[in-house]
Amino acid sequence: ELLKLPSADLVNIPLLNLAAKTRIPLIISTGMSTLEEIDIAVETVRKHHDDIVVLHCNSSYPCPEDQIALPVMDELRERYGLCVGYSGHERGVGPSVGAAAFRPCMIERHFTLDKTMCGTDHQVSLDPSEFGLMTSMVREVESAMQSASKQVFPGEKEAAQKLRKSLVFSRDLPSGHVLCEEDLTVKCPGTGVSPILLDEYVGRSLLTKVFHDEQLQPHMVVPADSGEEAKLLAQNSG
Repeated sequence: ELLKLPSADLVNIPLLNLAAKTRIPLIISTGMSTLEEIDIAVETVRKHHDDIVVLHCNSSYPCPEDQIALPVMDELRERYGLCVGYSGHERGVGPSVGAAAFRPCMIERHFTLDKTMCGTDHQVSLDPSEFGLMTSMVREVESAMQSASKQVFPGEKEAAQKLRKSLVFSRDLPSGHVLCEEDLTVKCPGTGVSPILLDEYVGRSLLTKVFHDEQLQPHMVVPADSGEEAKLLAQNSG
């Protein structure tokens, strides 16, 4: 059970008091309002309870996209510490879907069966197919918001093996050759040594003969921490 007060009644303090006294959870739309007016409305309801949802809203019909100001949702959440949602009066579904990225507890849109009917609301309301489209797209955005940390996902690891690059030899080289940058180039697939490690291999000696376009592998060169390079080369050539 919820009570919804429209933006027009945000400054109607007697009505806010009556609604709050019921102790039924209250939804307050904030269109046409300053922050100071919202402060008073929230303070009025909080004298009775804190079960409040604040809906960010622009009450223009229709609302121009550049006046929707979706980031205000974060400001309201930080200012009041309450659940914040979005009430949209724009044409189409784009801003309402975008609002899902601001983690609203609620998204409200007007609903109509016929946009040609008389009245202010119908032209900015969603018909059944549009409402269904918005709902499915909001669910997609919610799924896309589940992870908030940068990471390499399993599917990307498979893609990296195919699409990333590896260090390969740009020409045939003999065992014992000291690698310089010109001896190496970068080609797919990404199953070998990453080009990000290029500087770690330049200046190291080959332990085996290598061929043009062959992938560089760590075992082909003297280990970076080895102090017995000459000995290893001698063993390899013997």
